[in-house]
This record gives sequence, C-alpha cells and structure tokens, in this order.
Amino acid sequence: MKKLLFVLNSVSGKALLTKRFYEITEYFTQKGYMVTACPVNPVKNLGTDSLSESFISEFDIIVAGGGDGTLNHVINQLMECEKRPVLGYIPAGSTNDFAKGMKIDSSVKRSCRIITDGTPFAYDIGSFNKSYFNYIAAFGAFSAISYDTDQQMKNALGYAAYIINGIAELPQNLAYKCHMKIKADSFEEEGDYIFGAICNTISVGGMNIFGDSDVRLDDGYMEMLLIKAPDNITEAPDIINALTNGNWDNSHITFKQIKEVRIVSNEKTSWTVDGEFGGSLKQVDIKVLGGAITIMSGHKPQKRPRITG
Repeated sequence: MKKLLFVLNSVSGKALLTKRFYEITEYFTQKGYMVTACPVNPVKNLGTDSLSESFISEFDIIVAGGGDGTLNHVINQLMECEKRPVLGYIPAGSTNDFAKGMKIDSSVKRSCRIITDGTPFAYDIGSFNKSYFNYIAAFGAFSAISYDTDQQMKNALGYAAYIINGIAELPQNLAYKCHMKIKADSFEEEGDYIFGAICNTISVGGMNIFGDSDVRLDDGYMEMLLIKAPDNITEAPDIINALTNGNWDNSHITFKQIKEVRIVSNEKTSWTVDGEFGGSLKQVDIKVLGGAITIMSGHKPQKRPRITG
C-alpha cells in the first residue's frame, strides 16, 4: 500500500474535518493508502514541528486538512526536505484563497477525490527570509485582519468576519503609513505606503483583487501590489475604485510581476504570511521558487502536442 500522512487541524472550520475523520480515512484506505494521522491544534500547541525530514520522506503523499495557515505550516516542513512527497489539500478554513487557485473544491468528498484522482500541479513557492509562503505575504493596512480575527468568529461567520473587522478598523487603516525602500528585479521605488503584498494567487480574502490580469501560479513570477499613502484623505475613494476595478493606472498604485524583491522599512513592520502573523521586521527578502511543490489539483490535464513525421 502507498503511504499517506494526514495532517489535520482540529480547530479549522467548526472542527469539520474532525467530525468526518473516519469518513476521510476510510476513503483513502479504500483507494489503497495506509493512513497515518497527525493532529494539529494551535490552542494545545500541537504543530508540525515534530515532523522530521526522515519521517516525511517515508510517505508518498502528505494531505493537509485545515485552513491556509495549516497548509503554510505543512509547506514549511516540506520545503526543508530534499525528497518532497506530493501534497494534497482538504480546505476547511474561512476563505480558502489558495484552494480556489488550485481549483480544489471546498466539499470534503470532492477535495478527497481530487487528492486521489486529480492532476499533479507544480506551483511556485515564495521564500520569506528564512521561511516560506504559498500565496501571500503582506504588510500594512488590513493585512492584520486575518490573524487578528477571532477563530470562533471565523468559524461562525466565515468571510463576513473579515469584513466586520475591516470596517471596524477602517479609520486607523487609512491613517497607517510606513516609509520603505523597495528593490525588485530591475525596479526600485521609495515612499510612504499604506499596503503592500507579494502574491501567487487569484484571490485574497475571498476577492479577486487582480481582475483580468494574467495571473498564473506556475510561471516563475509573483504579483507585487503596492499602495502609496494618499496626501489627502479625499484621494482614498479613487484608490479604492482603482483596486475594485483592477485598474492600475493610478499614481498611488504599483503593480508588477517579480522574481525577487527586497523591502526595507524605517521601522519594524508587521507582516502577515498566508493569513498568519509573519513577524515584525525591518527587512524582508522574498524570492520565487519556481515549481517547488507539486500538489494534486482540480486543473484539467495539459494535452501533449502530437508528434508527426
């Protein structure tokens, strides 16, 4: 039998996966996998830190069950391994941004089928100083909402919990700004910023913030979005309108595809990484690691061109 490691967050999504644990393990067993379970519970300080490289390398596939934060912890363990098993994901968080990009259904049954019968997809990972992220590293206004929002509130209200927190903190978010120097590939910029994000996703906080932009998750690039602080509060509606419409023709907005970036701030700045607190830092170095992780996805298989002659 093939070996499967099931890393299960017992807190995410109203403990949905805990309630359906037997159903999930039974399905994988019927599909020919010997299942080993590893519970994760932040409240009880149960994490993935104990999963060594030698232990992980014994498995054919690792399945992460939980939200984007759970997946981030699994990814960080996988990236420390020379031999990386294939990744499976059962999304059970509040917004599941990463799963949407991978076309992984939020239904437990359908996501399990994708793990056993889906399409392998090699996607780009971002290095964040000495750690890694799947789909977003962000600073500034609104970036702290995801990890500041109470877990019980997330479970009860889902995405609405983020909206409520965002509205409650709107005045202080608009007043926030931080002076930074940014050097990405051959691009340099300096100024006061209210928000910045380096993303490999089509969705952030449940919203498609990049509109019709050509966003791919396996092209060796990530999307960098920077918003400069307005000189006057009356300029805020124009910035919000530009973001809503995916229109980057605004003097306060910088949107570029990058391979690496260094961001240096005048003071320690709080970052959120895949929806969790990433630290208060003065310098952040981000690099795109192309095709670093292979995940079972809902993408349709690529047709190989016919060879004639």
